[in-house]
Amino acid sequence: MSISYKHKKGQPWFLKDCVIGTYSPVKKGGWSMQENKGIEIVHKPTGIHVKHHSKRSQHANRALCIQSLEEILGPQGGFGEDA
Repeated sequence: MSISYKHKKGQPWFLKDCVIGTYSPVKKGGWSMQENKGIEIVHKPTGIHVKHHSKRSQHANRALCIQSLEEILGPQGGFGEDA
């Protein structure tokens, strides 16, 4: 499942150019295994994919994806620290 994100006030600048999707990572386990829902964010202009599935909640994984993408793209639109 993927959605295009509608930019909201207070959100990072780059989310308006992103597609956010969810997935279920494949894990070994049986009936007692709890699934962690993974989040994938794709920044369309650069083609950068960021995935996280380490936390149990989608909200926490989404926050980690946004944080990782912001570290890569930079706070104001430059790439990394050199821009």
